[in-house]
Amino acid sequence: MDSNQYCIGICDDELVFRKKILDEVKHLCAEQGFPAEFVLFASGEEVISSEKKLDLLLLDEEIADGRQNLLNGKDVRRILENRFSKTYIICVTSYDKYMQDAFGQNVIGFVNKRELETSNRLEDLIVRCIDLLQGASKIAYIESKHNDLEVHFFDGSVKTVRGALEAIAKEMQQYEIYVKCHRSYIVNFNYVKAVIGTFSDFRLLDDTLIPISRGLKTEVQRKYDRFIDQRVSLLFGE
Repeated sequence: MDSNQYCIGICDDELVFRKKILDEVKHLCAEQGFPAEFVLFASGEEVISSEKKLDLLLLDEEIADGRQNLLNGKDVRRILENRFSKTYIICVTSYDKYMQDAFGQNVIGFVNKRELETSNRLEDLIVRCIDLLQGASKIAYIESKHNDLEVHFFDGSVKTVRGALEAIAKEMQQYEIYVKCHRSYIVNFNYVKAVIGTFSDFRLLDDTLIPISRGLKTEVQRKYDRFIDQRVSLLFGE
């Protein structure tokens, strides 16, 4: 794979849907100028055993439905998350009953198979994923230390630069996923795993605890609630 390409996996146990999803996603990536290679999987076992580093997985929630000893969509998501995988997931389903289970720390939304060609949902989710994979959204959080800023990225790497947190916070106001939650911290909401107490701390995906200052608590909560509302809207197409 070209180092400038992203890797997108498509997992469905029906060949006709693997091809249909592939055609739609290829078209959308071409429209967005998003360089990607595509890998097709016919089972959850193939996904888990693959050595490919997937940036995005379109996952059929109903794979192995009712068949014993085979991984279903929920199993695959759980295993990927337990590995602290950086793979984003779009859940694909034919039935609304699976929507309530289509959640996880890496799930960015779901799409109904019957609406692949008639709805904008897949396009909206692909665009969101591209935004997450590219540009500033790769920054997990920024910590101010004296006259330096430690920039922590999703892949675990850290870069130290000279600068003031306040100046960076003003620049990053254009991105709704970021918030200055403390005089020493800016956090990416996409990297938040949980809110501790009544907005006293953020627990991040790597289990780092980031404090939320009392003076900023109200504004942080307002922005976080809006972020969650937008994510729920994207998940359910409201």
